[in-house]
Amino acid sequence: MARLGFRNAFTLVELLVVIAIIGTLVGLLLPAVQAAREAARSSDCQNRMKQLALACINYADGKGVFPSAAIAVVTATGETGAFYASSTAMTPKAPWSVMVLPYLDDQPRFDAFNVTSSASTWGACFNNDNGRNRSTLQKTPNRAYQCLSDPNGIGASGSAGLNGPVASINYYPVLGGGSTTGLSACVYPGPTKPTNDPPCGSMGYRPSSAGGVMFMNSKTRYQHITDGTSKSLLLGETRYSQLAAGTGATWNSGATGCECTWASSFYSGGGGWLAQGAIAANQLNPSADPAIVATAPGTTGNVMDKSFGSFHRGGAGFAMADGSVRYLIDSIPATVLRSLGQMQSGDGTLP
Repeated sequence: MARLGFRNAFTLVELLVVIAIIGTLVGLLLPAVQAAREAARSSDCQNRMKQLALACINYADGKGVFPSAAIAVVTATGETGAFYASSTAMTPKAPWSVMVLPYLDDQPRFDAFNVTSSASTWGACFNNDNGRNRSTLQKTPNRAYQCLSDPNGIGASGSAGLNGPVASINYYPVLGGGSTTGLSACVYPGPTKPTNDPPCGSMGYRPSSAGGVMFMNSKTRYQHITDGTSKSLLLGETRYSQLAAGTGATWNSGATGCECTWASSFYSGGGGWLAQGAIAANQLNPSADPAIVATAPGTTGNVMDKSFGSFHRGGAGFAMADGSVRYLIDSIPATVLRSLGQMQSGDGTLP
């Protein structure tokens, strides 16, 4: 009588086949998992931007005007000087990102900044705070202003006097829209003597506004947005925010211990000081520019103050002045983006 044989284990060939099948399945599933993760991050990013936009709108409802991107208090005659760090005519104040904190259910953090104090100047640009006690608050990351897809969200500092995490920002006010030259017809407006209503202006050779809803010393009311709130950009994603000086990822040249954070008011590239924000001038994610890299912000002011972009695929998120959020694709024509960046373009055509 024949004896029955029993197999106690896989053969080596069978084991290798199983491993190969599992590896193939993992290879097929991994892109789908990564895509799902990025979709979740993109959705979260747009939700954060919507909350910021609603905070700005609630501020406007309560104060009668949209928050200024940044405020520069000037002399009694309304003169602002040249807007350089050495200028005694300019006293920077809190940026929009600090002023809307109460509307983000973050009253304790707002109170800690003590913006109503007579001594609440922001130093030269509220980057290193000129030794004042706000540097710790500046350096504390605020997740409301950070996109999860940005690998630079919390980077190592390495700059003198301010070692620690960098509280970066991924959402900028859209200061306006237009070509990279001739953006503004009036220069150095002051809150006491605005040239226009609302005022416009530029600081040094870096434009500070070009007809957007929020810019330096802006006093924009709803009636100023003649293109309509649903057709005027309010906030946009940026991947070009500055990291710590000394890391090779900042263009704030010559600023010892200087870091640009979500709470910065002004920043500089070695020339005029620019209000926190950017102008819709270049196409999104201008990859042709050698200063744009995926792992670090741009290193020149010409990129950072005139460009929006994101770490998401295919485009970047923008919040309109009515609080809605739209995802604009990379291929959007620059002329259309520039028009949307202005609140009185006379066009207001959405792509």
